[in-house]
Formats: sequence, C-alpha cells, structure tokens
Amino acid sequence: NTRTHEIKTKMDKYEEEAKEKHFMDYFKKQMDYMKRMKKLKKEHNRRLTEKNNKSIDVRQVVDNNKRSKAVEFEMFKDKVKSKHKRINSSVNKESKEHEVSERIHSTNQKRQHRHLKIRNHQKRLQERFKQSVIEKHLTKLRHKEILQKKKEDLMEFSLLKQKEALYER
Repeated sequence: NTRTHEIKTKMDKYEEEAKEKHFMDYFKKQMDYMKRMKKLKKEHNRRLTEKNNKSIDVRQVVDNNKRSKAVEFEMFKDKVKSKHKRINSSVNKESKEHEVSERIHSTNQKRQHRHLKIRNHQKRLQERFKQSVIEKHLTKLRHKEILQKKKEDLMEFSLLKQKEALYER
C-alpha cells in the first residue's frame, strides 16, 4: 500500500513537471511570436512611411491639376483600404469567437460525457452492493431454515427414540 502510494506520488510529481514544462514551452513560443510580430509591425510601419514619402514626392513633381487628382485618388485608395481592413478585422474577430465557442462546447461535451460515465459507474456499483446485501440476507434466511429443519428432524428422531425405548420396556 505504501509502495503504491509512493508510485502514485511520483507519477503525480512527474505529471506536474510535464505540465510545467509544457506551459514554459508554450510561454516561450508565445514570447517569440510576440517579438516576431513586433518586428514585423515595425517593418510594416517603416515600409508604409517610405511608401507615403515616395507618394508625396511623386505628388510634388506632378503639377497642381494632376496633383489634386492624385490626392483624390490616394484618398479614395486609403478609404477603400481602411474599409477592407475593417471588414477583415470583423471577419477575423467573428471566426476567433466561433473557434472559442466551439472549443468551449467540445470541452463541455467531454466533461458531461465523463460525468455521465462516472454516474453510471456509481449506479452500477450501488446496484451490485444492493444485490450482495440481498443475497447475504437470503443466504442467512436459508441457513436459518435449514437449521430449523435440522432441529425439527432431531426432535422427531429423539421422540421416535423415546417411543422405541417405551415400547421395549
């Protein structure tokens, strides 16, 4: 019993260490991911500023009439881009929410299934216990009946012996 307890504690300790290691790996990956995303964002912003500077240079070269048209066109392009960004971000947000709700639903289903299994197992154990109690009671009753019958047989036998003894006298 102590040996199994030691083994169980070692297994629990091993599982805890494995969970901690898994969490640390996950945490490191997340940190690396965040760093990469930061670098990418910086690079993206730098490219945007370069592009904006180039487009400003191009606009300055063009004469006034063309410049106003170019500015209008750039504004229109920016407007369209921002609209697309908004649409994409809302779609991404909805898809993430859907994924989260799906995950929650699946974990809830697993939990319910596990609880049902446990409950059914407990019911089966209770039924077995009831059956064993009933069988014990029945066997006790049978033994009592058998003993009663033996006593009656012994009484009859002793009465017969007494009658035989009386007849012999």
